[in-house]
Amino acid sequence: MDTNKKAVLFDLDGTLIDSKPGIFNAIDYTMEQLHLPMLSEETKDRFIGPSIGTSFRDVCGFDEETVQTAITLFRTYYKAQGMFECALYPQLDALIRLLRSQGKMIALATKKPEVFAIEILKKLGVFDLFDVVCGADYADTSAHKTYIIERAVEACGCPKEACVLLGDTRFDCIGAGEAGIECIGVAYGYGTVEELQEHGAVSIAADASELAQILCGVLL
Repeated sequence: MDTNKKAVLFDLDGTLIDSKPGIFNAIDYTMEQLHLPMLSEETKDRFIGPSIGTSFRDVCGFDEETVQTAITLFRTYYKAQGMFECALYPQLDALIRLLRSQGKMIALATKKPEVFAIEILKKLGVFDLFDVVCGADYADTSAHKTYIIERAVEACGCPKEACVLLGDTRFDCIGAGEAGIECIGVAYGYGTVEELQEHGAVSIAADASELAQILCGVLL
């Protein structure tokens, strides 16, 4: 892949931030409030990527009434504290500053509700580094993020061939492909190298330094 991309779109969970603690704690809270057995860590891993409603439906097999109750419970915990139980991955802020210094636009494209994503970026001190922030609304229950990526690309105002998404799961690769842009996979997130390769990632980076090499031709 060339280094001439004009807009770099970041997925949030598993790409920009390690958000597992807050997500897992919110799931535990939800199951506790529903008086259901706790889920294994392996099962909770499957919640990373799709919307929370999709996960409760597909992973837990909840009916629609229970899905809606579970979403409310999850968001009660997540809004109060779970969304702040996260951290930037190493050198991601330095990567973003490097990209900006080279004149590239920086966007966020996430399945997390946009209001939560904005609060997280502000809490981590990087909100002002983003030109565009696109997330889901509260009603979103879709599995893939194509429309969110399309919104981010449109907001950046760059041709599709000049945009690239950084993501850690097949949902990022699928969404990018359907939106008509390339996807670079990150191996440090919640997906696997195999799924990223299988779903069309044009490159795979082990860390922020390798992302800098791919995107800018330099190491951090």
